[in-house]
Amino acid sequence: MDRADSFLSSILRSLNDAIPRRVVKYREIVNSGVYSVETVGGSQHFFNPHEIAEIARILPAHILDGLHLPFVFVKSFDSEESVYYIRVYGTEAEAFKKLAGVEVLPRNDRGFYTYKPLVSEFISKYPSLAVMGYL
Repeated sequence: MDRADSFLSSILRSLNDAIPRRVVKYREIVNSGVYSVETVGGSQHFFNPHEIAEIARILPAHILDGLHLPFVFVKSFDSEESVYYIRVYGTEAEAFKKLAGVEVLPRNDRGFYTYKPLVSEFISKYPSLAVMGYL
């Protein structure tokens, strides 16, 4: 690997430090009372218990049962500037649609995606329930 590739690789690693090492099911968070997950960078990502309670009032039980947190929005360098993919491990796409108030979530061969204004609005509404990363 040449110097430029090595430099870019280190920048991407640091940008993705906030990505969770593993996502956690909503029910596991609530039942265990542990409101955090370890990040790739080795720190902790903390969930706000009030935000956890708020989504419990909004989302139906069948979505909560399959929901993994935090929501992970991923920006790909080869996609349009305003496109963010949503990593889906369970019912995250359905939960995002309901919480963001959208009827349809676009999908392509790489998965479900949304646009920067919706991601920004979502993060401003639920800052502890989402993280962003780069591919």
